Amino acid sequence: MISKKVTHLITTIERGGAEKQLLTLASKQVESGLKVEVFFLKGKPDLKNEFEASGVKVNNLLVEKIFLKQIFLLSKYLRKNPSPVHAHLPKSELLAAVVIAKKYFVFSRHNAEPFWPSGPRIISNLLSKYVCKRASQGIAISNAVKSYLIKRGEITTGCKIDVVYYGFQKDISTNAAGLGLITNIMPGQSSNYKIGTIGRLVPQKDYPTLLSAFSNVLKSVPNTDLYVVGEGYLQKDLIELSKSLGINDKVHWLGKTEYIKEFLSKIDLFVLPSKYEGFGLVLLEAMIAKKPIIAANNSAIPEVLGKTYEGLFSTGDVKALAEHIKKVISDGVIGKIFRLESRFERFRETINPESWRENQSASEGGGNLLDLQPHLLSTALDWFGPAELVSSSINSIRGGADDDTVLVLKHASGVDSYLSASTIIGSPGPRIRLIGDKGALIISDLDPQETMLRNGLYPKGGVWGESTKSKAFIHRGDEITEYQSVDGNYAQFYVQVKEALSGGSWPVSTDEALSVAKIIDLARLNSIR
Repeated sequence: MISKKVTHLITTIERGGAEKQLLTLASKQVESGLKVEVFFLKGKPDLKNEFEASGVKVNNLLVEKIFLKQIFLLSKYLRKNPSPVHAHLPKSELLAAVVIAKKYFVFSRHNAEPFWPSGPRIISNLLSKYVCKRASQGIAISNAVKSYLIKRGEITTGCKIDVVYYGFQKDISTNAAGLGLITNIMPGQSSNYKIGTIGRLVPQKDYPTLLSAFSNVLKSVPNTDLYVVGEGYLQKDLIELSKSLGINDKVHWLGKTEYIKEFLSKIDLFVLPSKYEGFGLVLLEAMIAKKPIIAANNSAIPEVLGKTYEGLFSTGDVKALAEHIKKVISDGVIGKIFRLESRFERFRETINPESWRENQSASEGGGNLLDLQPHLLSTALDWFGPAELVSSSINSIRGGADDDTVLVLKHASGVDSYLSASTIIGSPGPRIRLIGDKGALIISDLDPQETMLRNGLYPKGGVWGESTKSKAFIHRGDEITEYQSVDGNYAQFYVQVKEALSGGSWPVSTDEALSVAKIIDLARLNSIR
């Protein structure tokens, strides 16, 4: 006889991935005509109202009882109310294995971690195998979880484990009251770019990597805020880390909320830096909200996003995560970038007899190709990656060293760079013109530090005493808006050189220097002039 009832046993019904997935599953089971009852063992009944609104009975018979008492109470209840049982999360699985007749329950593994994460491996494996022997079969929520269980030795030979991915609700509507609440608890400038993440504040989620990367991002994109939804025992330590990084006023800890869709609707980018995930239900939620996603490339995450997804970064790699974030932000402001125009241009009709750059030969180090183009080249390669030289024009208009140089680069990333260093341009172009399919970023003038140095000012102790920001603007046809830039500091390069001489890393690697030098040599060799 086929049972018309299903009993679910889960450790908590707090707002987590496994718990939310059970809500989806149980709701669909009710829709199919089954009677569904959920027992939970501890914690706050965060999802109780949502279960009951879906027609699912929530039973608190076992809540906060000692394990032996839970065994007694569940045994007594199931004798009077028999039904198949589906156990979720380790403590519930173990309770089911002790109480329920052999082969009369199934279990789901929701994470790629040990059955007993904090216990000895041998004990963890024994407990897991005991559950496997008692159950009719197991369910892994991803291939990554199944592979983990097999490799770690947590399942018995012959134990049937099927992979069943999480289901999800496609409803994207938001709750007006919830949206208002989320808006009220999200401090920061409303015009700022908003990065969001969701998860428990525990080691698995690797928030230190996100905080360190965000600190890097703020150096070039200061009008950005980070919002963290979740609670956990590491919150105090993470707040201290954000303070030590000098970013505490830009990181906002929102705690737990039931309004996940509403939160996702308010952010511009979702980041999941986890060290591992059994599935990552929040990734589906971010997809439904149509938000760009950046996530660590491990466990089930590439299963969910796709192995070739561009937003994957190496787990724990702060620099890679920061670069991914900066790229998404830049794409969001001016769209997909396809061209860089970078210039050092001025107008001097006659050669300055006292200028070595204008009078010495190339072999002596003279000319704009050797003096100014390396700056333009290194910036282009740093921003957009490796490139090949497509065209070059190295010319001497006034009869001395080369004074008009133009290089065109084709980057593997899809961006083209047009680099001009000239001393004979009567109408100098903007210092930077960065063009995307949604607008252009324009910086017209040279770095303010140039004028400050000529006027006898210098950064005392390696720090400028006044602002060195360049004026930057976003152009979208006739619409022009100012874009907040950051302070520059030439002295920082020399500070890094000093550190390198004492055993630190060099600010420019050998490979980076060689790539610039090779392009310069090719530019002179293949010049159309």
